Amino acid sequence: MARISLILVAILLASWSLLVLTQKSFDHEFGATFTALLLQYDKWSEYLVEPIAWLVRDIANLLREWWSWPFELHPYWKHILVVLTLYMSNYISNNVRGRLWNAIFLAFFLPPLAILGAGGLGIFFADAPGVSLVFPILALILFAVAASIATTFFYPPGDQSAWLTFRHYWSRTVMPFVVLGGLTMAIALVAQRMIPPSDMQSLSLTLLAAFVLGLALNLLARGPALDANSSGGRSLRQWLTGSFGPRLGSRIVGVYGAAAGQLILDAYVLRPLGF
Repeated sequence: MARISLILVAILLASWSLLVLTQKSFDHEFGATFTALLLQYDKWSEYLVEPIAWLVRDIANLLREWWSWPFELHPYWKHILVVLTLYMSNYISNNVRGRLWNAIFLAFFLPPLAILGAGGLGIFFADAPGVSLVFPILALILFAVAASIATTFFYPPGDQSAWLTFRHYWSRTVMPFVVLGGLTMAIALVAQRMIPPSDMQSLSLTLLAAFVLGLALNLLARGPALDANSSGGRSLRQWLTGSFGPRLGSRIVGVYGAAAGQLILDAYVLRPLGF
């Protein structure tokens, strides 16, 4: 029960970060209730990321001194940090049962990769929003590589060499990140030459959201692939909770569903009632 509650809280927090980014980037107007809620969450997130905010600010200051460029830390970075941290934490928690050494190994990579992804985007987002996407995408790719290495060395199948095992996990885990990430970056770099910077910021966040959603759909697709050679079927609940990929993918989709549900609640229920 406690585990389910933590998952629901993580989904809710990530959905609020998505709503704050939607509100600020797309100038979306919420009703009074959600405006007050998201304002408080935005302030609260400052305290949430403060333990590492000083490090990201110092990096921005160093870049400003080295390159004589007015690097400023964009406020969006903290919400990207929340989303990346929750994604990686969910990935690690999925490994605790059955693959404990994987979880321990990946826990060491979570802080630097989350800082790389969110801090890099925050530093470059104002001046080069398209280019800034490379940082969260690269962070997620490196996390997938670390997961493949951990599984290869800690839980290798008995009838395969380490190299064959790594190639297997590389093709199943890392390549979807690389392909989707490369496609996302290609679109962003082409669009950056054609779209004004003010509009490019909104498009960049949309592309990043589409990239993460694409990863979630890929994870969900692993369920049918794993069951292709099994006898008998499994219920939807067994499919979503029994395999690692669908379990994580369903949580990511749940974040988008929670954000969409709150948008609908605000637009069609609360605002018409004056809330």
